[in-house]
Amino acid sequence: MIVDPDFCDHWKTRMLVGTLDGDECAPLYVLRLWAHCQNRRQSTFENISPEALKALCRFPGNSNKLEASLVTSGFVRREGKVLVVVGWDEYNSSLIAAWSNGTKGGRPPKFRSQNNPKETQEKPTGYPTGIPTGKPLSLNPGVCDKIRVDEIGEDNKKQKEKTRGEKFQNCWSKWKRHLGQIQKPLSQITEETQLMQIGRIYPNDEEAIQAIEYSISVQAKNLILNGDHKPKPQSFSNASSKQAKSNDDLLRNLK
Repeated sequence: MIVDPDFCDHWKTRMLVGTLDGDECAPLYVLRLWAHCQNRRQSTFENISPEALKALCRFPGNSNKLEASLVTSGFVRREGKVLVVVGWDEYNSSLIAAWSNGTKGGRPPKFRSQNNPKETQEKPTGYPTGIPTGKPLSLNPGVCDKIRVDEIGEDNKKQKEKTRGEKFQNCWSKWKRHLGQIQKPLSQITEETQLMQIGRIYPNDEEAIQAIEYSISVQAKNLILNGDHKPKPQSFSNASSKQAKSNDDLLRNLK
């Protein structure tokens, strides 16, 4: 398995830490998932539930929150019932090639040059980036790798989340009813993902409510978070024409 040296500080990894409420063990969950890909020699898995993904990563919190966070940060995606680990094949192409060569009897022999018998014409390629390893790296031994005995009591280990106000909650319920009427009910994973997106873009309840109400008013199937709900600034030409009209009305009243 190939892991880039800057993996822990990569923007995708830091985004995952942020969506999991600052959990610095988040990189370890990804490494465990990548290790599973190496052991199974594949990056796509059919019929793997959020609960199975949670057990695989040994995540202590809510299973749907973990999957939504991995989707938001770009580490995995869902294609129907198939879970795809994004980019694993590309990063581990040399490892996959080694597996393929192994089934064909190994790598071809190296030929020595006539001028220098000790020098081989084929240079060792090694690993283009990162550190090869056969097992997940421990980022914080003794802390992140300890077995958590209270994973079964998930309801008693709820993570602290930023709560929205009552007005936002009511507006969000309207959004869910709206989606249920025009297409299909909002799944829990998709809801977690949308809440994370609107939380990053509009942390203020009032702005978030305006965006949701605008999305409902235009019968949108997805949240519109590009600022279209905000009133457009008045153009200079329109403002000038209105001012001129106001001046004409004032002159007529003075006559």
